[in-house]
Amino acid sequence: MQVSKVGSTFFDIHRPSQPEQHHTVYQTSQDRKPIITPFISANQNSEHGQQYLITPNKDHILVMSLEHGQNICKLMPCEDAEDLILETAVLMKMTKGSMSMSTEEESNEDNAMDIDTNTFEFVLIAGFSDGSLREWSISSIPYAKNDAKIMPRRVFKLDGLDGCISHITSPSGNGAGLVYALVTTSSELCKVATMVSFTIPACNDIQDDIVLDVKEVGTFTVNMDDKGKTSTVEEDEENRFETKSLPFSLSSVVAQKGNSKMNHFVGVFHKKGLFIYHAENDAFVSMPKTQSNSSICAAAMSPDGEDIALGYRNGKIDVLTSVLTQAGDYLNAGDDNANKIHPRDCLVSRTLHWHSLPVKVLCYLGMQGSRATPSLLSGGEEAVLVTWTVDRGLNRPAHTLPRIAKGCITHLATNSHPDSSSNGSTDIVVRTMDNMIQLIQGHNHATRWKVQGLSCSLNECEAPVEQISSNVKSDTFPAPIIHMDPKSQVPILTRLAGAPGFAHWFDPKSNQVIGELEIAPYNRISRKEKYHKAYPRPTITHMVLSNSGNDLITIDTMLSENTGVGNFCKVNSFTSSGDDLSEEMSFVTNIKFWSWSREMEKNAVARGKGMPYELIAAMPAPHGLANGTVDSLAISPDGTRACTLSTTEGAFHIWAKGRSSGKNSAAPSWTRLCKIAIPSGYSNTSESERDQNSNKITFSPDGSVLALAFGRHVTLWDHTSATMLNTIHAPEPLTSIQFVRSPLDMILAIGKSSVSVLAPFGNGYLGNAAWSYTLPKSDDLEEKHTLSLVTPLVARKELAISMTIGSGHTSSLSTKVVIVDLLTGKAMKGEDESIMSWNLKGSLQSLSDISYVKSNWSSESAILLAITNENDMYVIKSDSKCIKANPEHNVLRGCFSRIQNTSTEALTSKTVPKLEKSKRKRTDEGDSAQVKQSTPNPITGALLFGSGAMDSESGPLPTSQLPALSGSFTRSFIARNVKKIS
Repeated sequence: MQVSKVGSTFFDIHRPSQPEQHHTVYQTSQDRKPIITPFISANQNSEHGQQYLITPNKDHILVMSLEHGQNICKLMPCEDAEDLILETAVLMKMTKGSMSMSTEEESNEDNAMDIDTNTFEFVLIAGFSDGSLREWSISSIPYAKNDAKIMPRRVFKLDGLDGCISHITSPSGNGAGLVYALVTTSSELCKVATMVSFTIPACNDIQDDIVLDVKEVGTFTVNMDDKGKTSTVEEDEENRFETKSLPFSLSSVVAQKGNSKMNHFVGVFHKKGLFIYHAENDAFVSMPKTQSNSSICAAAMSPDGEDIALGYRNGKIDVLTSVLTQAGDYLNAGDDNANKIHPRDCLVSRTLHWHSLPVKVLCYLGMQGSRATPSLLSGGEEAVLVTWTVDRGLNRPAHTLPRIAKGCITHLATNSHPDSSSNGSTDIVVRTMDNMIQLIQGHNHATRWKVQGLSCSLNECEAPVEQISSNVKSDTFPAPIIHMDPKSQVPILTRLAGAPGFAHWFDPKSNQVIGELEIAPYNRISRKEKYHKAYPRPTITHMVLSNSGNDLITIDTMLSENTGVGNFCKVNSFTSSGDDLSEEMSFVTNIKFWSWSREMEKNAVARGKGMPYELIAAMPAPHGLANGTVDSLAISPDGTRACTLSTTEGAFHIWAKGRSSGKNSAAPSWTRLCKIAIPSGYSNTSESERDQNSNKITFSPDGSVLALAFGRHVTLWDHTSATMLNTIHAPEPLTSIQFVRSPLDMILAIGKSSVSVLAPFGNGYLGNAAWSYTLPKSDDLEEKHTLSLVTPLVARKELAISMTIGSGHTSSLSTKVVIVDLLTGKAMKGEDESIMSWNLKGSLQSLSDISYVKSNWSSESAILLAITNENDMYVIKSDSKCIKANPEHNVLRGCFSRIQNTSTEALTSKTVPKLEKSKRKRTDEGDSAQVKQSTPNPITGALLFGSGAMDSESGPLPTSQLPALSGSFTRSFIARNVKKIS
C-alpha cells in the first residue's frame, strides 16, 4: 500500500498559540525564493543550452523549464522526507571534481554526446531543518526523464553545530565553493542565530554525511525576559550581537572597483537594522534602521556592490546609497585611523514611497559586475509589481504592473545568466501567495507564461473579516470541496482559501491548474491600513455536479457594505486588534445553475483556461432575505432535480430543470417547483452548530426518492408529490448522508463519531442487514481518535473511513485511513492478511473517491484523493485491485466499538412481486429507442449472499434482480408498507 504526494504549496504553517486566535496563519520562507540557472546543455556541441527555473518547496525542489514553464523533474532530499523541511537554497559555482567528471562521462556515453571539458560546474545547495545540507549537480537535469526524481549527490553536516539552517548564501566568484549560513536554535530563554562560513569541497568521492569544518563568523542572540520582552541591540568586540529579533534575510555580493581586489560583502538583516560583514577584514558594521516609526520587512543588495534597499512595514523603501563602499572603506582604514567615519554618520539615503502596505519583497534587476545601474523591483499585498529607476532621481515608480495575481507577492527573482542573443537579463520570476508562479519580461512587462498550483492556503497576510454567528463554526476556514469531473477525469476544487470565488480543475500529475471557472466574481482589494484585516471575499459554500458533468449548481455567499441588500448581520472589526468590536454589513446568498456549453467548448482559444460552463440561471437569497442561509445542496444523478435545505427558514426547496420558452426554447432553464416546510418535531432536531463541510440531503440513484437528515432522523420523501414516505434512525445526530447504490441501494449515515449503513425502506427489503459502528470515548488526548471523513468507493463496493489521532492544534496530529467492506462493515485485508490502512501526517480536510477514474495521473491501484491541513494533496493506492474481507475481524479493533448489527433475513422472491427471467427495459433515448434484454445473474447473488442465492424460489433475491428505485413501484411499495405499519 502506497501514499504519493501529488500537490503541495510552498507555505509554512504557523498555528496560533492562543485558543482565541481562530485562524491558521500561513507564512512564506523568504529564503525559499526561485532561482534561474545558467544555460545548461546535454549536448556539449550545441551552441546554447536551456535555462531552468528552480522553485524550492517545503519538501522538494521543483525544476521547470524557463522557456515554457513545464515541469522537468523534482530534486528530492531523500526517499522519506515527511519530517524534513527545506528552509533555504542557493545556486553556486564551484570547481569540478573527479567524481563529477566521471559521472558526466557515463551520462554522455549513454546519450552519445561529447564530454564537457569545462573545469567548473553549478551546484544547488539546500539547507534543512535538521541542520543538514544537500547537494545536487545542475548538469544532471538535462538527462532527467519526465517527472524524474533526482536524489542528492552528497549530504553534509556542519561540525559542532546543531540546529536549523535557516538561511544560506554564496558570493559569486571563481568557484571556490565559499558558503555563508545562519544556523538557528531556540529555547525558552533565548533564540540564537549563528553565522558560519565553510567551503564545499569538490566532488571527488560520493560519501554519506560529510562533516564540514566551519568558521564561526558572528552570533545574533535574542534574550527573553520574564515578560517575554526582548533586549535592545548591542555589539561587542567578538562579533556577538544582541538583537530584538532574529535575522530574516541573508544575502551576499562581490564588489570590485577598477583593478582593486574583489571584496565580499554579506548582509544580515533584522527588523531593527542590519549588519554588513566584510570578509576581507572579518568584521561587521552595524547599521540602524532609517525609519524610526516602522520595522524592516524586506531587503536587497545591488549587484554592483554599492547600494542596499530596505523595505518597511509602512510601505516606504529606503535606498542606502554607496553604503557597501563606505563600509569597506571604514573597515579597511583600521582601528588606528582616527579620521575614519562610520557609515551611519555619513549615510545618504533616498526614500521611495508607493506601497500603502508592508513591502514584502525587494529585488534588483541587473547582472553582477555590470556597469549599468540596476533597477529596483518591489512587491507586496497589493499584488502590483513596481519598478524603480533609482539613478534618475525620481521618487515615483518608473512602471507599475497591477493585479498580476490573486494574492500577495512573496518572491521575486531575476535572470543573471543571459546569453548574448536574448533579452534574458530582463526576465522576472514572480511568486505569489495564491501559489502562482509566472515569468514576466522586464523590458515590456509582458507575461510569457504563468502556472497556477494548489490554492488551498489563504492568499492574504491577515485573516479576512467574517460574520459573527453563534451557530456557525469559525475556528478554521472551510475545507476545500472536491468533485471528480466526469468529462476531464481530473479533480474539481472549490472553496479554496487561495482562490475565493473560483473553481479549479487541477491536474495532480503536473501539479497545475488546467482550467478554472469564476463562480462569484469580485475585485480583490488590499487592505487600506496595515492594522486592518483583509476585506471580505466570496465563499462558495456548496457545489454539486450531475453524473454526466453537464449540470453544475453552486451556492456562494458574500459580505457587503451595502446594507440595503441581503441579510443584515454583524461582522468582526476591520482592525486586527479589535476582535471584541463589531461592525454592520449585509450577508448575501446566491444560487447559480450552470450548463456545459458545446459552443464555448469549441472556442478554446477565446476562453483560455476558462471551462465551458454557461450560467443559465441565478437567484439571490433563494430561502429569503431574513433567514436564507443554505445549509445543504443536492442534485439528482441525471441532473434534472435539485434540492436546497435551510434550517433557519425551516424549509427545503425542490428545483427542476426544463427548457426555456420563447425563441430560445432549446436552452435549459431551472425553476423552483415547490417549498416544503420541515415537519414539526423535526425542525427542532437540527444541530445548534452548522458545519459547512456537512451535507444532509441526498437523492436516490434513480432520482425518485429524496432523503433529508434532521438530527439523528433520516426522512424519505417523494419529491414529486411532496409526501414523506418513511423515517429511519441513526445512533447519533448526523452530519452527512448519502445513498450508496452498489451493491445495496442503502443510506450511508455519518455522525460525529459513528458510521452507519441503513436500509431506507425497512430491514430486509434490500437483501442485507444494517450495520453501524461508533468510536469509543478516550481520555488520552494523544491517542484520541476522532472521526474525520467517510467516503464510499463506488468501483470497489467498499468504504473509506479516516480518523484523526491526537487532539488540539499540535504538530503531532496524524490521520489513519482504513477500508471496510460496504456490505458487512468488516475491515478489508491485503494480500499479507494485514488490515488495509494508511497513515498520513496532519488531519484530512477533503477526501474523494477515485477508484473509478481512468486517466494518466491515476493508476489502477489508486483509490483515494486526499487533502490535508498541511495543504498537501495525496493519492492513496492499494496493493491490489480486488481485496476480500476477512469475516473473523471487526473494523479497527481497539479503535471502533461495534454497537449495532441487526440481523434480518434478506427479501426473497416469495415476498416481492414476481420478476420475469427476462425483463424488458427501455433506454434513456426516448420512447422510440430500442428495447434491451436483461437476464438475471445468479452469480451476483452467490457472491453477496452465499450459495443459497442460486435458488430463485427459496434463496434471497440479489440486488441486481430487484426493481430499480424509480417510478410507481417505489412509491406504491413504500406507501403500502407504511399503511401496514400504521
